[in-house]
Amino acid sequence: MFNLASFKADMLKNDKFFKRINRYELFQITFVYLLTIIASSYNLFYTWYGRQIFWIDIENIAVSTLLVIYKLVVIFEAEK
Repeated sequence: MFNLASFKADMLKNDKFFKRINRYELFQITFVYLLTIIASSYNLFYTWYGRQIFWIDIENIAVSTLLVIYKLVVIFEAEK
């Protein structure tokens, strides 16, 4: 915007930015990924390996678990 100082991003408060990102990631892990893993695990009791939904649930559990691990690594690295 025409190189005006009022439109430049100020990153003097990096700690606040990273705290907010970490809180969002914890919220996402708690209310998205863990609930998805629980729901997919529950669905496995009512299906068998010959149905496509069984494999979708297995894939869902695997991908969600990998994302939770990835996000936890990012959070712990940001805390250092």
